[in-house]
Amino acid sequence: MEKTIFQKVMGNSPREKVIEYLLEWNKYDLTISDIARGSGVSRNKTTEIIDELAKQKILKQTRTIGQGQFYILDNENEIVKQLRKLFRTIVNVS
Repeated sequence: MEKTIFQKVMGNSPREKVIEYLLEWNKYDLTISDIARGSGVSRNKTTEIIDELAKQKILKQTRTIGQGQFYILDNENEIVKQLRKLFRTIVNVS
């Protein structure tokens, strides 16, 4: 898979891939499976990253359906606000 402009600037580690996917789909709450599939990161690694982001209050759980837990970036978090701004800048410059 070719690197996106975001990955060329920020790096293409699994964490950056997950964050980029969450920024791209910022209006939707997503399951770990959705995030793993969309970002191209293994489900186990995605789970680990989601747990870290939730502890940092960058991500929050929105709901649970059956065994599926849904997550979304926390728009009130200052880091998320800055990440969105940076993401828009990187994408719009390319």
